[in-house]
Amino acid sequence: MTNDGSSWRAEKESFGPPGPGGDPFGAGSCSLNYLGDDSTDYTDFYQLKFTEKENPWEDLIHTADVLNNTPDATLVDTLNDVLDVDRTLWYLALEIMFSDDDSYVNKGGMDYYVYWEAETDRIIPMEYDGNSCMSAMHYNWSPFYKATDVDFALLNVMLNNDVLRQRYLAHVRTILSETFNEDYLHTYIDDMDARISSLYNADPKKIYSFVQYNAEVDELKDFVSDRYDYYFDNTEVNRTGCSIVNTTMVSDGGEWMSPTAWLPVTVTTEISDGVTAQEVHLYYGSDVVGRFYMTMMFDDGAHNDGAASDGIWGADIPGMSAGTDMRFYIEAVSTDAFHTVSYDPAGAEHDVFYYQVAGNVAIQDYTQQQLLVAPVPATNIMTIQTTQSENGELRIFDATGNLLMFLHDYQTGSQIGISDLPQGCYILQLATTKGIFSGQCIKM
Repeated sequence: MTNDGSSWRAEKESFGPPGPGGDPFGAGSCSLNYLGDDSTDYTDFYQLKFTEKENPWEDLIHTADVLNNTPDATLVDTLNDVLDVDRTLWYLALEIMFSDDDSYVNKGGMDYYVYWEAETDRIIPMEYDGNSCMSAMHYNWSPFYKATDVDFALLNVMLNNDVLRQRYLAHVRTILSETFNEDYLHTYIDDMDARISSLYNADPKKIYSFVQYNAEVDELKDFVSDRYDYYFDNTEVNRTGCSIVNTTMVSDGGEWMSPTAWLPVTVTTEISDGVTAQEVHLYYGSDVVGRFYMTMMFDDGAHNDGAASDGIWGADIPGMSAGTDMRFYIEAVSTDAFHTVSYDPAGAEHDVFYYQVAGNVAIQDYTQQQLLVAPVPATNIMTIQTTQSENGELRIFDATGNLLMFLHDYQTGSQIGISDLPQGCYILQLATTKGIFSGQCIKM
């Protein structure tokens, strides 16, 4: 993330106390709710802090529109184009787990930031002013806090979508396992106490007594213990997903070796004994930022996965141009009634496996070799253009590298009928006299 995006502080400019006769803070207005297409309907609820765009409001409004008005059946892919869905779910999971009282998840528009990321053209909610948290009286906030309240659009929409709910729960389990537990946080609290307790005791202007300070140290530890137990009393949290092990990338150069340009790589992973997998998905994305695309993995003996039904799953990532940075991770969906999911690496989109396609390409050349595709996403017709309006041989591949369409003399800018292609992500290659141009398209 750079500083080239647009940022807003989401905070209703005038409000009163919640309850009868008072405004309910920003819920329903600056909670990424859709208020219409007129930017003036948003200016009372979002303070624009920085932008380099002529009309930054269209990004915020479009995201709110997609979030609030997309049918549940198509929500996941459509929302991912305008919102960093995975990062948002991590954000919500932490806000709720730490019971941040002064935040999006409680006041629905108080002291959080909205950021439009220039590199990905997507919105990201961001933490701000996280000092009102870990209160003993909030230890029993539900893991699905405010999910039934339509004023809290992110919670209400995302946590009631079956796919996103399971991704959210996987992140909750990861946080509980890695950091939000007695072993980690009690040690952290003791370490911070050892650093500041004597300084606090010596402070002549301290607001609270040293006795009160020590009592609060114990209360923080109690909160961690009680909150941890409360989460695992929830039947949806207290689930065990598939164990994903031995994930490997194999290129033409060998295991974890950089592949030759335009040659696919094979990714395999093993679902170890225990919880069985209903489906296994490979998510991959090019460059160091941006959205991921999903392709199915198979345990059928026909996808470089060993023998059929041996617990090893395989799939290919299409070949990319020289110097391309590639990221990928694995998702396994269990056969239980909840379709519990797990990830490898556990951080999903924000803790990934990585490789780079062999060869160095100058930044200028890399930019010149990109195809411009419209519309995004496409439905029945799309057009493709190069930065220099080159014509050539156009090939369209599916996510596993299978050639689906070949046009011998494609004139850039002309329409292509794609109504026969199923929904999904496709890799485009245009071979011209000035080189091979590449790009991606999404068919809805």
